[in-house]
Amino acid sequence: MRHYLHTCQAKVSELEHLTADLTAYTQIERLEQTMRREPLDLGALAREASEGVRPQAEAKGLALTLPASAPACPCEGDPRLLSRAITNVLENAVRYTPEGGAIRLEWSADSGQWRFSVGDSGPGISAEDLPHLFAPFYRGEASRNRATGGAGLGLAIAQRIMRAHGGALTAANDPHGGAIFTGAAPTQTLTAGASAA
Repeated sequence: MRHYLHTCQAKVSELEHLTADLTAYTQIERLEQTMRREPLDLGALAREASEGVRPQAEAKGLALTLPASAPACPCEGDPRLLSRAITNVLENAVRYTPEGGAIRLEWSADSGQWRFSVGDSGPGISAEDLPHLFAPFYRGEASRNRATGGAGLGLAIAQRIMRAHGGALTAANDPHGGAIFTGAAPTQTLTAGASAA
């Protein structure tokens, strides 16, 4: 009975996550109108997002590391949406990094631009999958399957949020191994009503 109860709880959690992703995805077309633009510290936002996914990382034996000491990283944007973007990228890293691996989250600001990056010790991204990672519902055959969870919306939502802030989310293979996702945008966001498509 405990086994079936645990299975049911896992399925409910999966459905809740899927519902949240689908709801967020249906709203991304009107982000420009609903965005709040306010001064914030990207570092504080990133640390908070990392704490939200740390239990998932620890459950897989993953080491989630952040800069030991980093200066304030001022930027302007919607804290709720930016937190969602960072969380989605972190959750993606947790999902596809093998047990016992490592994930690192970093951030910085310079030359009128702020950025965050999430690197992992996973298998990296195949050349076939790389061009399609941010397409809604895309799931590469090799590593993105139903067993790992997710609906293929997390990265699409994160990309849309970054574009609404006048920036972008990119993905690449780290020369030292694993994948690295980088979100970057101007320190001062687009003015209300500007196109972020």
